[in-house]
Amino acid sequence: MTTSTEEIKELKHEIKEQKKEIEHQKQEVKSTTKRLKKITNTLRLETKKQLILALMAGFGFLIALVWRDFLQEIANWLIINSHVGGPAILIKSYVAIITTIFAVIGIIIITRWNKDADSSEKTEKTEKENK
Repeated sequence: MTTSTEEIKELKHEIKEQKKEIEHQKQEVKSTTKRLKKITNTLRLETKKQLILALMAGFGFLIALVWRDFLQEIANWLIINSHVGGPAILIKSYVAIITTIFAVIGIIIITRWNKDADSSEKTEKTEKENK
């Protein structure tokens, strides 16, 4: 009878140890599931961010093409109305120079606009930090 009681005690102990191991594995599964959800969410957000960035770049490129056509038409109009003559290559160089001037002016305006936006963001950030 003693052997039987000892075996029962040993089996109970093994069952208890197995329950602990099962609980430990459950915790590991929960932890892994949380990490996977976090990684999946991060991947989803990053994919969305990159897709939005690509779409914005596409629209920006479309806008740039339209503006390029507009600026070239203005340059052509200026060349024609200033009665500049000469070979086609010379006229195209005038168009390129005028278009470059318009582009540089645009870049300067956009750069200043961006600096204004950056300085207002820094001001807001400083105000938040001071609160």
